[in-house]
Amino acid sequence: MALIYHSSQTQRNLTQMTLMRKLTVALHPRKSCSQKGTGRKRDNDGNPIGRYYPNPLLDTTVHEVEFPDGTVQDYAAKQLLYNRRFTAKGWLFHFLWADGSTSWEALQNLKESNPLEVAEYAKQHNLLNEPAFSWWAKHVLKRRRRVVQKVKTCYWQRTHKYGVRLLKTVAEALQLDKENGNQLWYEAIQKEMKNVQIAFKFLEDSESAPVGYKKIPCHIIFDVKMDFTHKARFVAGRHKTDPPATLTYSSVVSRDSMQIAFLLSALNGLDIIAADIGNACINADAREKVYFEAGDEFGPLYKGQNVVIVKALYGLKSSGAAWRAHFAETLHDLGTMIALSKLFRLKDGYAPPTRYLGAMIKRWRLVGDESPKHWGHSSEEYVKKAIANVGLELNMMGRQLCGRFSTPMTANY
Repeated sequence: MALIYHSSQTQRNLTQMTLMRKLTVALHPRKSCSQKGTGRKRDNDGNPIGRYYPNPLLDTTVHEVEFPDGTVQDYAAKQLLYNRRFTAKGWLFHFLWADGSTSWEALQNLKESNPLEVAEYAKQHNLLNEPAFSWWAKHVLKRRRRVVQKVKTCYWQRTHKYGVRLLKTVAEALQLDKENGNQLWYEAIQKEMKNVQIAFKFLEDSESAPVGYKKIPCHIIFDVKMDFTHKARFVAGRHKTDPPATLTYSSVVSRDSMQIAFLLSALNGLDIIAADIGNACINADAREKVYFEAGDEFGPLYKGQNVVIVKALYGLKSSGAAWRAHFAETLHDLGTMIALSKLFRLKDGYAPPTRYLGAMIKRWRLVGDESPKHWGHSSEEYVKKAIANVGLELNMMGRQLCGRFSTPMTANY
């Protein structure tokens, strides 16, 4: 009986044979050296042994493997795939740098530093099925698509929050104010632009952008707080910048960090005071050399004018690190919160903390414990206010929240 393969099946067999020839594996017991496939094992009539299946568990092909000492042994395809060594060695890319110089760079280094760019290059040049790319490049591209789709879903497809329409442009915000007969969004925009104006340096009409500065887009993000306050935030387009990690890394505060701080204050008998610094990041100097073209939010007088960002504007990748370094240096030099209030704009002054990261903060003492009260946090008040706002919105619609339930499931679930 003769086996007749479809052309696509034959092509897959040829592709699999090519991959097996290029495959580098580490087989027991010779763990200290690598072996290389030479081709399919054939019978006395010259026919390949076994049949190829895309599923390695069903693949019955047999391949010859050559060892460094010249000996050749037979191994099943699934055994080779199980012991394959994932590597990017052997590939070099010719780079043209910004200063005009060129150099050859190893793929194994590029994969770690710029995985997305290398994966896109491999896709454009039909290299995704090469052994050096097949085990990682496709995964990187899929992950990129998932991230982009998630961002689009969260931002572009979200049109309302707490029953209030969310806008995407300044023109839409001003038009909505006109339709509603109020100036809620206009006042939010004016408040934000007043606060961030110290971050800008306006260039004259005849003045060109400084040498070495990159043009990026900027826009306003509109949001609604839990108390229905309209909020506008002017941000830079960080997706157009690529600063080094040394300029962008900054540690962040978590609730675990808060607990450690409370523990240290209790052990050392220290008190805690807190303050909310308005527009904190723009107190620090910008680390990136960027500029943008003023839009509708700057008014007709400045619209279209080139503006250099001189402070750590929200949205820039280095703003968080710039503010952290500036604030740490200031605390080190001053040492007191009273002196700090003279340098930064504190929204409500300084006082014992009441909430942080969405949690209520106050002094606690266990029942029957006579020791001094110590600081702790709870999300109880935050949850209650969130439920109250939902109830208020439902009342405006002529509906109301249901009473207490022992389970969130329906009666017949």
